[in-house]
Amino acid sequence: MFSLTRFNRRLYSSIAELHKQLSHEPSFQGKQKLLQTIPIAFEKFSSSDENGELVHDIVKTVQNHAALSKDDKVDLINQFMIHGLPHDYSLYFTVKKGSHSWTTDSLAKLIEANPGRVDQGWDLYKKYIDGSNINSDAADSLLYQILLEKLLFGEKVEIRDSDIEMSVNRLARAIYVSTKVDNVTLESSVEIIRLAIQYKCIPTLYWSGVSNEQILKVISGNEFEVDDESYVQLFNKVFRESPELVDKESICKALTRVESARNGQDTGEVDNGNISEVKRVLRAEGVAISDHSVIAIPEMASSLADSILSYIRTNNLDLDKSAESLLVRIKLMEVYGMDRNDIQEALAKFHDYQAHEKFGIELVQHKLIAAFCYKAVEQHNEHYLKIAHTLMTMEDIPIKVLSVLILARSEFDDESALELYNEYINSVPKNINSVTKRSGSGLLTEAMMLGSLYNKDREFASLLFEMAQKNNIVSDEYEATTLKKLFKVYGDAFAEDNWEIAHAELKKYVLQAIRR
Repeated sequence: MFSLTRFNRRLYSSIAELHKQLSHEPSFQGKQKLLQTIPIAFEKFSSSDENGELVHDIVKTVQNHAALSKDDKVDLINQFMIHGLPHDYSLYFTVKKGSHSWTTDSLAKLIEANPGRVDQGWDLYKKYIDGSNINSDAADSLLYQILLEKLLFGEKVEIRDSDIEMSVNRLARAIYVSTKVDNVTLESSVEIIRLAIQYKCIPTLYWSGVSNEQILKVISGNEFEVDDESYVQLFNKVFRESPELVDKESICKALTRVESARNGQDTGEVDNGNISEVKRVLRAEGVAISDHSVIAIPEMASSLADSILSYIRTNNLDLDKSAESLLVRIKLMEVYGMDRNDIQEALAKFHDYQAHEKFGIELVQHKLIAAFCYKAVEQHNEHYLKIAHTLMTMEDIPIKVLSVLILARSEFDDESALELYNEYINSVPKNINSVTKRSGSGLLTEAMMLGSLYNKDREFASLLFEMAQKNNIVSDEYEATTLKKLFKVYGDAFAEDNWEIAHAELKKYVLQAIRR
């Protein structure tokens, strides 16, 4: 039997002092001051000394004290759990023997302190949540944040052993818990997205607490590499639900990735079985789920690309003097001229920009020339090459434009390509750019070498490379290594020892080079 009659005089500064006082008084008073004392008493607590046993004794005394109401017992024991569990998890097993109602804070501490050897955090949550005092406030959000981190990043023993047993079921639980968190951290969002990609169940993010802002950060940053098919699904969610979040730079990046997926093959980047498992877990937790139809990736990409282009038109995102709008104008030359087989639309837009938005027009012009060169090679149509030449109204032709013209000429006449190369090779810079690590002379030589290989003239490409090095046209070691890689590209194209197949593969590489 104990009391707190002397407790009114001062707060106890140690577990031993608290235990001594509580063990020698016949009645109980002053619960509020005892609640104040518990955090102070634990400041110097160590489970390895006699204090460890004393805390267990105090908890047992509180559990069995006849003078305490049920609510008083719950309040006191929860305080002991909040401040004691971080020091001594075995306190849980003392409390576990009796009946106890956990609060938000004490349950959070239990899950946080749990080593995971016997129970997982999810198991403890499910075991005690129904009888707990959970009020869906900020403290509850912290409880769910702790549980979410345990599900995503592992229990203590899993982290120690570097053996986290992740599964679709565990991801499903994390998705459910994320809906209970006020603001899911970027770290947790990154992991949920990464796992959704890994398990091919990106549509389940529609039911998660991961915000579109976080999704956009992930696909716009360098958290991890996101393949085109996954990117399309993620950007589609952001753009359909929160287009106001997407800036012009993101739109340009999205068009590149989306057009790539639109023209690609459906690689089966959705696992309906895994999606069904997530649905099952969420519905078992009482979550109402609105179904999202699963669409083939090329079809989704095509619809998304159309919507993005419409959004650009509606909001005139390409029509102002900002650098961001200039990026959009340049990107539209590529999208219409290379991706969409609508070179006339690209030309029409260019003329419109000439009349109404001349800021950076020369850069738009360069990309349009590249687009006509691209179509010339893609369709083996020299008419497009002639148009590209008529668009060359600038006095100083940029090196990138010269490079694509060399490649386009190689499609029809390698002598014409060599003539252009010889005309400019001695006048372009030979020094290495500190950013690109390339020289103007190296870029032109690379284009001429690729054009020669494309025409099955490996001997001339080798001779050109040797002469470029001998005459210091290409003198940097890194740049020379880059040019050497073209011979590997050529060799890989001949993997089946068939020129038609090799030529088709080399054509893809030439088109990629023009696009770059």
